[in-house]
Amino acid sequence: MCYFSVPFIFWSSVCSVKVWRNIPSLHSLPRDLNSGEYRWTSSLSPPSVCPGVAHCLEITSQGPTSIEKASSESVKLDCQFSLAPEDSGPLDIEWSLLASDNQKEDKVVILYSGDRAYEDYYPAVKGRAHFNSADPKNGDASINLTGLKSSDTGTYQCKVKKAPGIRSRKMLLTVMGE
Repeated sequence: MCYFSVPFIFWSSVCSVKVWRNIPSLHSLPRDLNSGEYRWTSSLSPPSVCPGVAHCLEITSQGPTSIEKASSESVKLDCQFSLAPEDSGPLDIEWSLLASDNQKEDKVVILYSGDRAYEDYYPAVKGRAHFNSADPKNGDASINLTGLKSSDTGTYQCKVKKAPGIRSRKMLLTVMGE
């Protein structure tokens, strides 16, 4: 395990290019970056991006992040992704229903690992949550949730992991009526 004494500064541009530097100052943008709008965050460990590469594992979904559906309907929660040759580790996809407060734990809804889907993690959606694609490793981590209930309301997170990258996308689902 590596430890770093100086925080890493993560710069993110609006065009999704992630750049990281071991820079002790938050007041100046690295000189080798193009002009544009950037935001920064910091960490004591390097980010899970491919250093020097503009495109690694990326979530490519552009659709809505908030969906309203009626009770008993079905919904597709979209999570498309793309890989790069640098992404060489095993592929893991995890969909979770995020806890609504700090007292509860997130609930794993469905999981893809080792070229296999595991759909029976969360009893409340057992038999109702399925991957949209028969082979999610081809870039479609979307899931379908059928027979919606008001208890399905919440924030769902798609997390795609393939070394060295981890990316996620959140979607708010509101189920009306019952």
